[in-house]
Amino acid sequence: MWLNKNGIQLAEKESISTKHGGVVKVMVSLDLRNMIIPFCLLKASNAFRLLEQDEVLEIICNDPENIPNLMKIIPPNECQLISVEDLEGTESTLKVRLKKINP
Repeated sequence: MWLNKNGIQLAEKESISTKHGGVVKVMVSLDLRNMIIPFCLLKASNAFRLLEQDEVLEIICNDPENIPNLMKIIPPNECQLISVEDLEGTESTLKVRLKKINP
C-alpha cells in the first residue's frame, strides 16, 4: 500500500466478489480507526470524490455511527453500498465498501 499526494492510502487493486457474482476492484482503502467522526467523514468524502465511475472505496472504522453519517453526505445517486463486514469478531470494527456509480 502507498499514499497519494493527498495522504490517502491507496490499495493495490484488490479484486472482491459481490453477492451478485460480479467482481469489483478496491481502488482506495482508508483505515480510519480511532479517528473522530468529523475527520473520518472528511477523509472518506474526499477520497470518494476522487474516484472514477465503478471504482470502490474501502473504509475500515471502529465507530458504527460513521456509516449512516457518511451515507448522508455522499449523494445517494453517486454511491452504491457494496458491503459492510464485521472485522475481528466485534461490532465495533467495520469494513465498508462503497462503489461510485455516477461521477
